[in-house]
Formats: sequence, C-alpha cells, structure tokens
Amino acid sequence: MKQNRKKRASTRIFQVRSKLDGDQVREHIFSFLEKYILCEIAAKELYVGYMDEIGQAVEYKDVKMDLRKLKPAFNHYRLGLTENTIQRLFLGKTAKNVPSSAKMLRDSLVHGMTKKSIAEVDNRFEQLNSDMDSFLNAMTN
Repeated sequence: MKQNRKKRASTRIFQVRSKLDGDQVREHIFSFLEKYILCEIAAKELYVGYMDEIGQAVEYKDVKMDLRKLKPAFNHYRLGLTENTIQRLFLGKTAKNVPSSAKMLRDSLVHGMTKKSIAEVDNRFEQLNSDMDSFLNAMTN
C-alpha cells in the first residue's frame, strides 16, 4: 500500500513536470503566479485599509479573497477598472462556458497543476497579464 502511494506520487510529479515542458509554458505559469500574488497582496491591503476607514478593522492575515467583500474596497479607492476586469481577476466561481478567473486559475495551479489550467494560462497569458498590470498600475494612480 505504501509503495503504491509512493508510485502514484512519483507518477503525478512526472506528469506535472511534463505539462510544464517548454520554456514558454513554464515562463507563463510562473510569471502569472508571481503577478497574481502581487495582485492579491494589493487587494488585501485595500480591503484592510477600507475596513479600517469604516471603523471595522481586520487583520491582513484574516482577509479572504472573496470578491463580494473586496468590491466595496475597490469602489472606495476608485481604481478606475471595469467590472469585467475585476471579475476576470477575482471572481470565485464562473459558469461552465466562461473562462476561469485569475483567482480560479491560481487556485487550480497551486493545488493541482492541472493540464487544463496550465493550457488556459498559457493560451490567455496576454489578457491575464494585461488585467493584472491594470490592477497593479491602479495602485500608483
């Protein structure tokens, strides 16, 4: 039983490595993850600041990436981003025929590195990157 589980783990590691085969795919995945993490940090900081301003202080470590909770903070700070951009970045669940949000792709990559999520990030890299850049640039405007 233990050997079977080790073999399955070894097989899974091989499968993930083979999915990342190719410098461009690997670069897209890791660049996406890095930039998304920066977006998440900024979003949480905005939320903490907003909650403090309305007298309901929260700790950064306790902030969940829930768009319903984050949206009032984004509106408060007038980021100048479209609703579609915000949803493409932070929406939790999407309909079946709708592309996954950056948040959902990040979750899928970090928790399983599925072939589907790798392909989606690689195929949508330019748009995802543009959305994340818009969000991050809004922090300095």
